[in-house]
Amino acid sequence: MDTLTHQVTAFMITILSGFVFGILYDLYRVIRGGIRPRHHWATIMDVLFWVVMTPTMIVQFILANWMDLRFYVLLGVVLGLFLYFTVFSWLVINTVVTIGRLVGGLGALLISGTGRILMAPVALIRHLSWRWRWSRLPKSSNYRPRPGMRWRGGIAARLFWWQGR
Repeated sequence: MDTLTHQVTAFMITILSGFVFGILYDLYRVIRGGIRPRHHWATIMDVLFWVVMTPTMIVQFILANWMDLRFYVLLGVVLGLFLYFTVFSWLVINTVVTIGRLVGGLGALLISGTGRILMAPVALIRHLSWRWRWSRLPKSSNYRPRPGMRWRGGIAARLFWWQGR
């Protein structure tokens, strides 16, 4: 027979287990909401979630009272889930979404900055070669683009400017 102290400790650990289960479930909801998988991938993600959660809950039950399933253990998990979802769920979801947006923005900034740094020499060479090419052409009106041509098109307008596009 377990002492009352041991049972209260096990009850508190199972309440904490309910909190952990709720946090992991909210993380899974945010990830799944961000990815928006199709039917088959959603099924695979659900199975992977339960493959992770089952050993986690078993370890927590073993830590609580050596896997001795009693009513107060199940009541503690349900109470922990209820308290988490009524009080803390919105805070965790908003925090995770905000952190995800910050990390995504920093990642995009890092990729954009790296791209700009890597493309700077290419842009400089292109700019210099463009000026060099125009300086070597005869100054006849046949070789000059119309005034509005430099802002239209892109590469096609620059390559086929003599066709009068």
